Amino acid sequence: MLSDWYQVVDRREDYERARVDSLMVMDEWQLQQFVQQHVYEWQNATGPRGNYVEDDVLFALQALFEKTGSPGSYAYLAQQLYEASADFRVLEILPDSVLGRTPQQVYPYLESIRSVMEVVRKEATSDKMLETVARLREGERSAIDLRALDLIEALIERRASEVLNQPGPHITAAVAAMQRAFDREWGEGERRQMADFLHNMSLISQPELNAERMRELRELAAMSDPATDDGFWVVYRLCRTLCDYDNHMDEGLARFEPAINAYSQAHPEGWPAHMNEPLESYLLLMQGQSRFS
Repeated sequence: MLSDWYQVVDRREDYERARVDSLMVMDEWQLQQFVQQHVYEWQNATGPRGNYVEDDVLFALQALFEKTGSPGSYAYLAQQLYEASADFRVLEILPDSVLGRTPQQVYPYLESIRSVMEVVRKEATSDKMLETVARLREGERSAIDLRALDLIEALIERRASEVLNQPGPHITAAVAAMQRAFDREWGEGERRQMADFLHNMSLISQPELNAERMRELRELAAMSDPATDDGFWVVYRLCRTLCDYDNHMDEGLARFEPAINAYSQAHPEGWPAHMNEPLESYLLLMQGQSRFS
């Protein structure tokens, strides 16, 4: 009832907030099914539907992202709905849902947003998402909130640079956003998660953006103690990025070996099973270079 009255007196923001709040009483699975049903309808439409998703569907999608503890689990719904409708408002919800999260929630969600951005091919969609990011920076925000918004901006600008004819300004903006994110205060364990994020950017076609990615990985490694779990993992991510995406196999292997030795010496009782992935990765890289000894 309150949302209806907000609509009557033309208080749009209050109306939208009240509609989302009214849907928050639903269970998470009910919200998911409601949105999924509308995704199916869009995907299986036989006639023209335009590109305007019903407000109730957008409100339910936003309520779902706010209600869940793992918003990345539902990013596929936003992606499917956007692909079927081309309604940019669907993707505007994604940046809003990153606020107030822990680092353990933020970084998996950023990975999901990175995947969603692969389907964006319209400059208008990128512009609207960037406007949302700029608006969300206003007010009191934690360091992790601001870093998450910076990294979302970097993902949006990177994608824009890949699909537009004049990528220069977007590359510059992406680099600046990454630099802002990197310069913010770090939370406990967050450097390791940032190293994962940088590695998972995979092959970057823009040299300036890749150079910034590598600079940040090298600085993270310099801050880290490879005898610890987090520190060793950061060095592992740097080494794999050097080998896989930066065409610097020799440097990657040269950095990898002392890190393995430092971590091994810190665990004289035996190599911990939870760190098998980096060790196996190193062995495979060595075998690939025919360095079996």
